[in-house]
Amino acid sequence: MSRDRFMCIYNTLHFNRNPEEGKPRPEDPLFKIRPVMDFFNNRMAEIYSPGKNLCIGESMVLWKGRLKFRLYVKGKKHKFGIKLYVLTESDGTERVGIKLYVLTESDGTVFNFFIYAGASDVLLGGKGHADEVVENLLEGKFEINHSVFMDNYYNSVSLAKKLAEKCCFCTGTLRSNRKGNPSDVLRKKLKKGECFCQGETSSPINISR
Repeated sequence: MSRDRFMCIYNTLHFNRNPEEGKPRPEDPLFKIRPVMDFFNNRMAEIYSPGKNLCIGESMVLWKGRLKFRLYVKGKKHKFGIKLYVLTESDGTERVGIKLYVLTESDGTVFNFFIYAGASDVLLGGKGHADEVVENLLEGKFEINHSVFMDNYYNSVSLAKKLAEKCCFCTGTLRSNRKGNPSDVLRKKLKKGECFCQGETSSPINISR
């Protein structure tokens, strides 16, 4: 393919119709690429059955152009870019033989993802949306005893109880100032190698160091 032909396709690539003249623009800032995202997530749900251990994380796609929801995250490899929430499987690459370098820096297979479009995001926007991120990424994966690993950005006692009620168990670090943390857990001083269990038998909370 010639360069001119490639640039012509690149400049005119289009996945969704523009609103008709006189009609308002959709509120969804991702409406231009929403069909592609939905196709990927739906197709992966149809053809791929993940193992027991799942991981929820985030990644940055490098982007330095003009974009309303472009973010700057100091600690990331790509500091400027588009933030993705992804659901991966730690051993997926070995079993399936694919990697999605565009979506994540990890070696796991991505089989569900969302693009974060900031406060105007119709699905994940607003303050305190971590629980919504987890529940949306895990949609269709409940009631089959998955174990989900996440960091302290998402994890909370209330979320762990919600997931346990749906036969989905989570492991992750927990922020000490997270709202809803049991006082017994906060007061407990653990030494290295110790473990403390708090809660009901059906959905206990285990804290270890």
